[in-house]
Amino acid sequence: MDKKDIEYTIIVSDPFGFEGDNGKHYIFGEIIEKIDKYSVVFKSYNKQYFKDENLRGDVFLLKPRYKSDWYSKEDFENIEKENFFLNVNGSLILVEFEFGKDKTYWENNSKFVFIGGIWKGYPEEYINKFK
Repeated sequence: MDKKDIEYTIIVSDPFGFEGDNGKHYIFGEIIEKIDKYSVVFKSYNKQYFKDENLRGDVFLLKPRYKSDWYSKEDFENIEKENFFLNVNGSLILVEFEFGKDKTYWENNSKFVFIGGIWKGYPEEYINKFK
């Protein structure tokens, strides 16, 4: 896959030993539904394996790691903008994805699997620091 075709990149920081199908600790994919300003559904280009939980999947509920009403950058409001970045908690959705479900439905049908950061595009400068 060409870097310019990558819509979003998640760099997983915990679990520390996570190795995605796309590289050391990266997950590449797209936002398939914006539920509200604090929740989105992300679909990775490949299925990911979380060995600590013995789970595999490619659809995740993402929520801000730090949520604050006074700090507007801690939400998905501007996720379409260039250079977007947000620290996130990621939960693997355990049922087949359907559009139009609410956040509570996805919270009840998912399992927390990672902490990381999501970037719009491919953060080449950041990734090159850790090669």
